[in-house]
Amino acid sequence: MSKNSPPGKEDLKKTLRLIVGQQNVLFADETDNQYLLPYLEESRHRKVGVAFAVIFPSTTQALAKIVGTCRFHKIPMIAQGGNTGRCFGAQSDNPNAIIINLKKMRRIRAIDTENQTVTVEAGCILQDLQTAVAKAGLFFPLSLGAEGSCQIGGNLATNAGGINVLRYGNARDLTLGIEAVLADGTVLNELVGLRKNNTGYDLKSLLIGSEGTLGIITAATLKLFPPESNDAHGFIAVGSVGDAIKCLQKAQQRFAGKLSSFELIPHIAIVWMEKHSNLTCPIGNQHPWYICYKIADANREKPLFDDNVTFLDELMQAGLVIDATVAQNEAMQQHFWQIRETIVEVQKYEGVSLKCDVSVPISAVPALIEKGIAAVQAVCPGIRPYPFGHLGDGNLHYNLTRPEDMSDGEYLSDYQDKLYRVIHDMVDGLDGSFSAEHGIGSQKLDEMQRYKDPVSLDLMRKIKHSFDPFNLMNPNKVIPPK
Repeated sequence: MSKNSPPGKEDLKKTLRLIVGQQNVLFADETDNQYLLPYLEESRHRKVGVAFAVIFPSTTQALAKIVGTCRFHKIPMIAQGGNTGRCFGAQSDNPNAIIINLKKMRRIRAIDTENQTVTVEAGCILQDLQTAVAKAGLFFPLSLGAEGSCQIGGNLATNAGGINVLRYGNARDLTLGIEAVLADGTVLNELVGLRKNNTGYDLKSLLIGSEGTLGIITAATLKLFPPESNDAHGFIAVGSVGDAIKCLQKAQQRFAGKLSSFELIPHIAIVWMEKHSNLTCPIGNQHPWYICYKIADANREKPLFDDNVTFLDELMQAGLVIDATVAQNEAMQQHFWQIRETIVEVQKYEGVSLKCDVSVPISAVPALIEKGIAAVQAVCPGIRPYPFGHLGDGNLHYNLTRPEDMSDGEYLSDYQDKLYRVIHDMVDGLDGSFSAEHGIGSQKLDEMQRYKDPVSLDLMRKIKHSFDPFNLMNPNKVIPPK
């Protein structure tokens, strides 16, 4: 027995090797750290965890055996997808834990073009799924910044959102059925492609968003749609968030069922984008607020371009828009959405920022932005608020960049907790949520205790105990200790 392994761990190693093969498991005491680091380190490089092993099953049956083995040995398990999460949900703090990475479970099992569904394994990269269904003449609408590396299992575990929630909903809304390995090693098989299935508790919806604390999702049957072959895009400037909401309402009325995305961008984001990238704003960088939006349907015979131009003319005549442009070709479309992606990336060049992933009723967005800016500036003079995001569904990424003359370390040590509390208290007062689409992980346990309804927390603890009585599935995540 290795002197670095606790009693019984050599037997565990032998069993795991038999299940997946030597090449599909990395043991921490036998593996160079450079090979372990991609699975131990959080995506923003804020934390490096520890684990006994990282294992890579390629089938649901193998995963079930791994889970059964871990349960027998009372070994904590952390399910991991593309490791793109933001709340430490896929990291381990326990040197005895096993990280179960699903990247080798990446098959697309079936595409049913008549039923407009796809059955796909949890390790499939989101972008690969989008490409595969597009080749079949269909469209999967889940779309987010990390789609080139995030995996379907992680998308479901966190109930991912993204830019198309306005029209298509979150990951939960796109899911018809799931397959999952539960804490005792049994396999829940509900891979149904039914849009009506009233046969008791909706177990898939319980597992979606549970961040691997109730079981490990291994596959899902997802809704598909006709391709958005007829689309139109706009980029506009407005004088206030209130005017932006009025534009949203008018767009929803005019393009009922066709408005896919409606993204809010602040002036500071455009300035930083032009400072730190080679992109330029198509309508100037001097305006207070910007909106990037998309309308789309599948009817090629009636192009939306002319309707979009007329719509913007009406907004201009109503005094709601300062300036505007429409995408006249695919290059301009890509430019608009590259701006939306780049404003996320350029923040890092201005120093550390706190990330608040919050949602409020759309009617409360102006109050959150205006009062929130005043409140954080009172706490930390010189702070640079950076609120942007999915105005169409009320989800803002209310980021807070440190003052220019303050070090990253001083900002985090002196202001991090105070500023999170200011924004989250304000969100709670507006009947909002402190976690809109990024999940809870271990990072937001204090917020769960402070803001979540006590009865809801009690029910969540009972559900967790029913599914996982030994607390082995992603322990110390999502649900705060009593």
